[in-house]
Amino acid sequence: MERLPPKRLRDRMNLLYLSPDFPPNYANFIVELAKAGVNVFGVGEAEFSGLPERTRTHLQWYARCDLRDPQAVVRAAALLNAEVLAPRGLGRIDLCESHNEAWMKAEALLNEEFGLPGIRPQDLEKLQRKSAMKSAFLENRIPAARGLLVQDPDACFGLAEKTGYPLLLKPDIGVGASGVRRVDDRSQLAYYLERIRQPYVLEEFLHGRMVTYDGLADWDSDVVFESSLIYGDGVLESVRGMDTFFYTRREIPRPLSEMGRKIVKIFAIRRKFFHFEFFETSQGELAVVEINARPPGGSIVDVMNFSADEDLYRVYAAMLARKPLRVSHEKKFFCAYAGRKDRPYRNPHERILERYGRSIVDCAENPPLFWPGMGKTRYVFRSEEEDEILEIRDFILDM
Repeated sequence: MERLPPKRLRDRMNLLYLSPDFPPNYANFIVELAKAGVNVFGVGEAEFSGLPERTRTHLQWYARCDLRDPQAVVRAAALLNAEVLAPRGLGRIDLCESHNEAWMKAEALLNEEFGLPGIRPQDLEKLQRKSAMKSAFLENRIPAARGLLVQDPDACFGLAEKTGYPLLLKPDIGVGASGVRRVDDRSQLAYYLERIRQPYVLEEFLHGRMVTYDGLADWDSDVVFESSLIYGDGVLESVRGMDTFFYTRREIPRPLSEMGRKIVKIFAIRRKFFHFEFFETSQGELAVVEINARPPGGSIVDVMNFSADEDLYRVYAAMLARKPLRVSHEKKFFCAYAGRKDRPYRNPHERILERYGRSIVDCAENPPLFWPGMGKTRYVFRSEEEDEILEIRDFILDM
């Protein structure tokens, strides 16, 4: 699909956006980028006719290809430059954005191939490999769980002797809880070490609650919006069958904000969202688990929006277009996410709306890909009081 751009589009930034079709809420990025005066071109796996109308309306061009094949994406971008932009005097692609861990390799390759600013293939090591992240944390004195890349079984057993059990085995590259194993004793560790066939990291199991430092960094790696989630359970527990629950804080502890901002600078995260995970002890001590140079998953961008009555899709677009930023930093609400699995619950949907409808700001079925980690049906709700958030959670997830 292509449009014939009018002359006024010639002075605008040309952005190639990977996967404008998924996840569904990211269509808001396309709309707001176009409103900010950016020419948005898309490459994705969906048929153009299957895209939402508002996405189709705000794309200047779209090509369908296999995003798992970076070379196919490069060919699509070359076609865009040679047969669409250049003949119409629109220059060439200026930037590429994926907003998705799965397509970051393609984004890096596009940047390398066409000389675009942004991450390069050599940056993927520290942005995606947990072992490389741990090295960077150690070099910069960032507290982190002790761990190692699984290579020598004796070293793994040695780590277990130092830290004790349980331990966690995680794919060196991976998102969420996919492939993560809890190891409770020596025999279980030996069992897994004999069977793993891809790079894994073994690390100590830290006791505490899981929290995040999330937000948006500008062109200079300065944080323009920050947020923090408190998890009811980790993603691993959600995949194992626990219901998903987390909520935003209204006040971000200074040590978390300072450490998060330092990590943004260390990893040179520019003009991107970020999602960092930490363990936080009851005394407030922090240990970073991993980093992600992308928005937090699913509908969490919307959760952050509802917490501050903000529109981060608009803020991102303005930042990318180098326009003046108007950002609300006050967190007016605790905003929570509860994900129900495909099983019976005590309180039906109608009863939930009857009792707490005033607090519920979003309720819908998630895309099937999100069901294991985020639940089949999501409820997003907010309140000025933390106790009410926990009360609503209990009502929604009561079995």
